[in-house]
Parts: sequence; structure tokens; C-alpha cells
Amino acid sequence: MELKAILEGGEVKRFVTSDVAKVHEMNFIGRFDIKMNELPKRIYDPIEKRERKISAWSYHYKFDDVDRIMKTVKTDYEEATGKLPLNLRSRYVVTEKRYKLFGKEEPKLIIEAAVLNHLKSYVENGFDTRRVTLSELLSVLTRYIDRAEFGNYFHVLGIASVTGFDEKVFEHINSGNFHKNFVSRYVSLCLVDLETG
Repeated sequence: MELKAILEGGEVKRFVTSDVAKVHEMNFIGRFDIKMNELPKRIYDPIEKRERKISAWSYHYKFDDVDRIMKTVKTDYEEATGKLPLNLRSRYVVTEKRYKLFGKEEPKLIIEAAVLNHLKSYVENGFDTRRVTLSELLSVLTRYIDRAEFGNYFHVLGIASVTGFDEKVFEHINSGNFHKNFVSRYVSLCLVDLETG
């Protein structure tokens, strides 16, 4: 369908092949990891209304959607991880014990970089032309907000896209409606267009 639209002269803002998308996501996560390991860092925590000095991270996790890809396409693991973008995510966590000296460790601050690609397009066509839509962004964002509110921690989230974001994303995010309904003191959002920076 995307290829048909391109051939018929449909409006295409960007044409991004799977290998270009993979390089962009690897560079984004790599640069993020380098920055996060330049310690110490000072980050304001609006939940506890104080600046946190971070000398070491409690945990660091990396995630991807390779399992989702493997369910979609008949290919082996190495081929999928070598050729396709994987929606990489890198998460740095600061935890504290519930009762300061003892008890279960709970997250207090999470800083995360995530790439949002249309994986099905890369799997089926080898390219993507669609920008991230408002509904796609909100479906991701609401999950993060719900988890942060339930866990009572501050989550800084950078979401990146190699194909960019739809105009409605910026219209909505810059509107008063977004700030009334989706802005949360638990989640701070930054959108990154991987092509334009």
C-alpha cells in the first residue's frame, strides 16, 4: 500500500529504509547511553520537590521489540536483529529503599530513551514513509503516565522517530487541551526527530 502511494505520486515526507532506520536508532541510543554515563548528574524531581544528585545509577536496562518482530516475520533471530530496526529503549533507574534503610527498593527516578518505528512496514516492505501519529504517541505515553503515577516516581522520557511526527502531534502537544489532559507531574516528555535532530 505504501509503495503504491509512492508510485502514484502520493505525498511522502520521508522515505526511510530499514537499514537507515536501524543506524539512526543505534546512534540515538548510543549517544543517550554516553550522556547518561557522564556522572554526576543533577536532576530536579518534581514528585519530591528536590534536586537529586546522581553519582551512580541503581539499574540500567535495554529493551527492544525483537520478540514482536519474530512473531510477525518468518526469519531467524540473527537476521532480524542484524537488518531491522528494533524499537530500542534504554532505561536508567534510581531506586531507594521504602523505609530509607530497609524494605523493598522502589524506583524514584527513571530516565529513558525510546525509538518508535513502524516495525510492520520495515518487515513487510523494507522501508517506511509514515510519520508517528497522535494516536500512536498517546497510546505509548498514557502507559508511561499510568505506571509512573501508580509507582509514584518521576519518569523523563525521550521518544524518537526516524520518520518524524505528524503535524497533529505538535498541534496537540502545544495546545492547552494536552496540558490539561495528558501532562503529568510524573512524566516529562521530549520528542526527537532523528533526521533533523
